[in-house]
Amino acid sequence: MIAARRLALLVGVLLFALHGGGGGCSAGEPAAGARTKPIAPAATFDGPAPIVRGFRDAGDVPEWMSQAEELRSLRFRHSISVHPLVRSEIAATIRAEIEAQMPEDEVEAYRDAYVALGALPRGHDLVQTFSEIYGKQMVGRYSRREGALYLLEGESAGGYSRETVAVHELVHALQDQNFGRAMALSEELEHNDDLVSALAGVIEGDATFTMLGARDLDPTTERTLAAAAEFRDGMLQELSLRVGPLARAPRLIQISVIYPYAYGVVLAAHRFLERGNAGLDDLLGNAPLSTLELLYSEPGERRPIEVEFIELPLEGWTARLEPQGCRLGHHNVAGSLTLRTLFDDYDVADARGLEAHWRGDRFLHVECPSGTELLWISRWDTEASAARFAAAYRSIASRISERARLAEIPRILERGRSVIALTPGLDSLAPDLMDQIEIRGYRNFEQWISQGCFGEGGGCPVDIGRGAVPLATP
Repeated sequence: MIAARRLALLVGVLLFALHGGGGGCSAGEPAAGARTKPIAPAATFDGPAPIVRGFRDAGDVPEWMSQAEELRSLRFRHSISVHPLVRSEIAATIRAEIEAQMPEDEVEAYRDAYVALGALPRGHDLVQTFSEIYGKQMVGRYSRREGALYLLEGESAGGYSRETVAVHELVHALQDQNFGRAMALSEELEHNDDLVSALAGVIEGDATFTMLGARDLDPTTERTLAAAAEFRDGMLQELSLRVGPLARAPRLIQISVIYPYAYGVVLAAHRFLERGNAGLDDLLGNAPLSTLELLYSEPGERRPIEVEFIELPLEGWTARLEPQGCRLGHHNVAGSLTLRTLFDDYDVADARGLEAHWRGDRFLHVECPSGTELLWISRWDTEASAARFAAAYRSIASRISERARLAEIPRILERGRSVIALTPGLDSLAPDLMDQIEIRGYRNFEQWISQGCFGEGGGCPVDIGRGAVPLATP
């Protein structure tokens, strides 16, 4: 994800408390004339007993766990702990957890790379923004690090019953215990935000679609494509709100918060309706390689593509640039979702739909005595698409340079299906740049994992590489 996406995952996978997502009625208030969803008898939970600490509804937890298992056809492998979530403490808790896992200089390097890309304002306080957003809107949280569930007490859960929210978060616990690789990668990948966004969409989509089947009195929350689409549309409406911390956030942060739920739930719905829970399992075990599959999840839009991952020769470039007084900063992948958001933010009408033709990219922020420098290499499905992107980016290059205070306006170089945007301070890299970088294409997640998370720089996260994280349910 952009810096924002990784920060969101670091504080745990969250459930929003906006206006109720798809507009579902609160528990006990079915819409006039609507059919009430049948409530099955409570099942007996025979799995590992939960550890409940200070939570008022302790007696309901086993029933919620039973519902989550039944709905997802997965089993809890070990116990979880359940704690109350206190509204007044959420913002401080989020800030503390982010700061414990991401040092301040790492957060700033993350932010500055997206500033150079033109996607975030200079000096923006990402930690403060997320603390404010989730301090107001979080109703539940699962912490992978603690194996713990936190649920809000004493206020409405955005139009959903406590039971529904609990099932959502318990699905995250089931994901963690049965498909730990997807959960771990979503938190631990540092240099591929597009893939992290795709993983977030899969994780949140699964939990959100599954919670629609929770036993409650709301007839609108059923596991159907129509309910998923209504939920998506309600979430997207949040982007038009003009008040609150989400409304004040930069557009890319808004998208990072909303899209995993909004588009993930529709992707999950399609897969569930095609193959049941096996379809959801497959999404977690063999996740999409980019946000393309999140944005274009309708059956008629799907087409197998090869995503191209780029690895930069960072050591060689460091040796070449350090004598000039330059320091390499953060590198990452923008991807389809960030491309769409960037061009929407700069109101480039000619770029609409261009993200569907993206095949890979990597950008790098460099600080030199001359100022802030940018290198961005992107790959496209055809040379015509590459030329279209080059023209669209040229049309906003001067505005991006002004907003990011780049040393100079980026130059655009077209090389077949590749487009290179670089500021003149990095011209020394240009002559042999395409020979220095390495590009590999992958058609599926498993193939990319088997080759050490190519492009990440340093391989897959340690616990995955050692096999300590379960890959999928046996």
